[in-house]
Amino acid sequence: MSRRFYDVDEAQTVHITSAREDLEVVLWEKDAAHPNGELFVGGEIVARAALTPKVVEKLNAKQLRVLTAEEAEAHEREREARQAHARTHAAAELRKQRRMIYTNAFGSDRGFDEHFPPPEAA
Repeated sequence: MSRRFYDVDEAQTVHITSAREDLEVVLWEKDAAHPNGELFVGGEIVARAALTPKVVEKLNAKQLRVLTAEEAEAHEREREARQAHARTHAAAELRKQRRMIYTNAFGSDRGFDEHFPPPEAA
């Protein structure tokens, strides 16, 4: 009987991430040994992986690196903080664009804040 992804023992896996500086995909592999039966590593992604031959090959080639559980958690917190900052910046840019469209359509931005309250006020 073959192993299914939900039979994977967490103790037999490690946290890994890309050792590359760019966002290129380092490894994509479908294998029942990995949690969820699949592994995708690239960019800032931290994943749990079984030590399959392909993973070991990439580790030996220094394209992947192993993280402790604490390092993996810290990496994820930093990534989430960067993404939250990027979302906030994107929301501010969208608001500026909406204000410009509103102003062009109505001749002024009077009433804009009533129709589109700032995110913190929403």
